[in-house]
Amino acid sequence: MPIQKWSDTIWVATPSDDPAFAEEIETLRNSVAANDPTPHVVVDLAGVEHLNSSNLSQMLRLRKACADGDRQLRVAGPNNACWSLFLTTGLDKVFAFSSDTTTALAELQIAG
Repeated sequence: MPIQKWSDTIWVATPSDDPAFAEEIETLRNSVAANDPTPHVVVDLAGVEHLNSSNLSQMLRLRKACADGDRQLRVAGPNNACWSLFLTTGLDKVFAFSSDTTTALAELQIAG
């Protein structure tokens, strides 16, 4: 999974579709947790066709790693199938979403 260090405080990750998704997000989480300061993270889901419970579990752990460092995780560009899963599980109220990566980056910059 490519991780672009967009700035000193913002990383953009573009995970692969399953089966590599959960492992890639876990690797990202470990990198985020080990970085000082903790970066804001944008996860670009535009290329991900579907998510499963293992994927959601890893996303929640990544969110916690960001929150522990007082940083945000933004989910960008989920397709209809992924968005439906977030809605069904109630995680649409847990994660912050953006329509695309560019919008997510702008929102993080505005938030400071």
